[in-house]
Amino acid sequence: MLKKVHYKLHKILCLFMSILLVCGALPIKTLAESSDENHDSAECIVAYDPDDGKTQYKDFYKTTVHKGDKVTDIPEDPKRDGYIFKGWYAYLDEDNNPAYWSFEEDEVKENTTLWADWEEGCIVAYDPDDGKTQYKDFYKTTVRKGDKVMDIPEDPKRDGYIFKGWYAYLDEDNNPVYWSFEEDEVKENTTLLADWEKREEKPEEKPEKPKEKQKKKPEDKETRDKSNGHEEELVPNEKNPLGLVKDNHITYVQGYPEGDFRPERPITRAEAAQIFYNLLTGVKKTGYSSSFSDVKSSSWYADAIYCLSANNIISGYPNGTYKPNEYITRAEFATIAAKFDNFSSDNKKSFIDLASSHWAYKYIMSASDKGWINGYPDNTFKPEKNITRSEVVKMVNNILERGIKSEGIPVNLHTLYRDLTIEHWSFADIIEASVEHSYTRDKDGWEIWK
Repeated sequence: MLKKVHYKLHKILCLFMSILLVCGALPIKTLAESSDENHDSAECIVAYDPDDGKTQYKDFYKTTVHKGDKVTDIPEDPKRDGYIFKGWYAYLDEDNNPAYWSFEEDEVKENTTLWADWEEGCIVAYDPDDGKTQYKDFYKTTVRKGDKVMDIPEDPKRDGYIFKGWYAYLDEDNNPVYWSFEEDEVKENTTLLADWEKREEKPEEKPEKPKEKQKKKPEDKETRDKSNGHEEELVPNEKNPLGLVKDNHITYVQGYPEGDFRPERPITRAEAAQIFYNLLTGVKKTGYSSSFSDVKSSSWYADAIYCLSANNIISGYPNGTYKPNEYITRAEFATIAAKFDNFSSDNKKSFIDLASSHWAYKYIMSASDKGWINGYPDNTFKPEKNITRSEVVKMVNNILERGIKSEGIPVNLHTLYRDLTIEHWSFADIIEASVEHSYTRDKDGWEIWK
């Protein structure tokens, strides 16, 4: 009985297999073919070791890739203080150099660990607060030796102070040597220090419209003052042919290579001489000799100082020096300016911090009478304060009767300097002084640039 059942089952199974073979519904595969198919559909793990095996495998970034596919899940480049990431590699070649993995070309064949390749670089750290901030909290970037710094942080801020720039060391005169991100190359680990200047009150704003030209009042005699270590001589225009270019609005100041103007930075005595020299007319500008022991003929400012000194516009100190690299005060700058016009003694305005016995009193008052200079809102002049670049262009523009409203400045010049915005009190004066231009005037005397 049992044999009959087995026979019947065998006949049924054979009939079923015959039907399937005839219809082609069940392809017959070998064991090897079946095994290959399972292997081709396998997934591979790609792990990233960022730290030469110091990071445990369980903490690696990992991704799963079908065998034969390219890696598409690529992590961000790792970072490591003092090192530059060069790429990922799976093995070393015969010369023991990393064979970098190409995510565009290489296909994953098996479980793979990719290793980070590092090159030792230089750390550039930024100290914003005179060493009061701990080094671990500094903003840092790593730069390849010999390269320029490309990762530049935003300028820091400090209440009551103006950021002037980053410097790596002080020069022989104890002045900061500012780092130029456009030119300076990193040679070693470097800490850049922030240079700060205490913020001063801003001077009064320019009047609503330019001042009308003052009638000149010639004076018969020269005046001289030797107090306070200065020796200054005021020469009326009738005896002094020197003048300043007024109608031709040339450029007489420039910014720094980094793209800044640094409006609150003081200017030096050499820079002041160069500004007036740039605008000088009515006299030969070369062929003079030096009368100062500290002004070499090879210096960039030599011609300016020689010329202005020979024509009694500037003077030095009793010891025979000019001190070209010292900052110039508001009193000293006003004195130079006063010598380019007739002396005025109307004394229409007084300043509470300027006594009539001050060595520069009559020069300051003469310039004030003409509307060239202003004091501060508290009715002070601060004669011994170093004059800033923004104050200089305001004063010189007043002397030259140059003036444009901020809204009249072409839009493409609003970003001429990266540290100057249209909201700055001296924005229009700085652009006026920085850009050569032709112009007409409106009914109120303001310039309209062509």
